[in-house]
Amino acid sequence: MYDDTGNVSVPTATPTQRGNTGNFPSGGAVLYDRPLTEWNTGEFEAGWFAVANDEFRIGAWDADGREWGRTHAAWTNENGFADISASVSVRAVSTTSSGAYIAIRQDPFAGEYNFCMLSNGRTWATFDSADSNAEWSQVVLLADQVRQGSNPPDQWNRLTIIARGDQLWFLVNDVVQGTLRHGGRSSGAVAIQVTNWAADDAEWAFRDLIIQE
Repeated sequence: MYDDTGNVSVPTATPTQRGNTGNFPSGGAVLYDRPLTEWNTGEFEAGWFAVANDEFRIGAWDADGREWGRTHAAWTNENGFADISASVSVRAVSTTSSGAYIAIRQDPFAGEYNFCMLSNGRTWATFDSADSNAEWSQVVLLADQVRQGSNPPDQWNRLTIIARGDQLWFLVNDVVQGTLRHGGRSSGAVAIQVTNWAADDAEWAFRDLIIQE
């Protein structure tokens, strides 16, 4: 997650992964599948939203010397999603050092679970949270690395997070990348976002956001 200046917090720890990485719950009733092209567009402090070729584009302005980059995010109006499967397809439009995320149980002032496709083809997952003093911290759930099942970042990759209680599954193109237990947030919105660590602007394309029970 990020503060009002767009600075991402420093990773602090990596929990032990547990569970059967080959199995995950199947999706239930569809809770959201509206076209992302309906979402708001325009330029904002951290970046821009646009629609092109039936894709929803999120851009983040250059990092402007920020050690932890600049993040631009959009999220659902519904903020009570708890035990869900949330997935979205992402594609890198620019080649700058950046990443595209799906986030669940998200609150822009409290925290979220993130799963990211990086512009170098690696994936990673984090839990970000703010304390009572609005100080952000980050726990790395899956270290960034190239994983089986991923396409090159300039091709479409489908990112999925499944949450059931404190059990989390992270998938790329329906291939499980990891599963673990983490007792952080229990509900929130679903968000899509871009973080840019480069001196140039970054842009990613998103499509087919689906949320299921």
